[in-house]
Amino acid sequence: MSQLIYEDTDLTQLVTPENDFAKPEDESEIDGDTGETKYKYLWIAIEQTKLSAGINDTTEDIPLVAARFLDTNLPVIIIGTEKMKIKGRFGTDNVEVTRGYKGTTKASHNQNDPVYLCYNATGTTIVAKDNSGSDEAAWLTFCLAPGGVPDNNYNSHPTPLSLGSINYNQKVQIRRRVIVPASTESGAKDDLLEKVAANLKEYEI
Repeated sequence: MSQLIYEDTDLTQLVTPENDFAKPEDESEIDGDTGETKYKYLWIAIEQTKLSAGINDTTEDIPLVAARFLDTNLPVIIIGTEKMKIKGRFGTDNVEVTRGYKGTTKASHNQNDPVYLCYNATGTTIVAKDNSGSDEAAWLTFCLAPGGVPDNNYNSHPTPLSLGSINYNQKVQIRRRVIVPASTESGAKDDLLEKVAANLKEYEI
């Protein structure tokens, strides 16, 4: 999964991926008797993290703040203007790479420098999905919220919200709306997900 959903503007707190309920991404209690509505801001961006330590221009072990870059079909990352191709330890916090990929210049990089998956996204969309049982995905809808200002043009489920193109080093802020229908019985709902889709193309310098 390369187009990720984050809970913070610094893009460090991931929303739980599909089928992974180890860290539920939740709302506090919502009153189903009255049909309460709650809102939350989220950020959509290409997969990324930061260097956990500085590296010179020859090291092939890249230390990351967080384990990332699991998809072996998307092996190219970029730090500054240097591309690197992952060749081992995908999805860990210490990936193994080939330096200076596609003729880019090998360079030293500093701790906390951003490390991006080197792909741009087009046709990006987000829609709610119910992972099991009765389909309650229509409870979740989304609108664009650039700079934290929602445009209130929520998608009409099951039509996804269009997020357009997102370059590897960009992010798009949205607002999620959760409406629990009135007279909903009490209970935990842990199978509603946000599903992001896009077409990816490697960024060419």
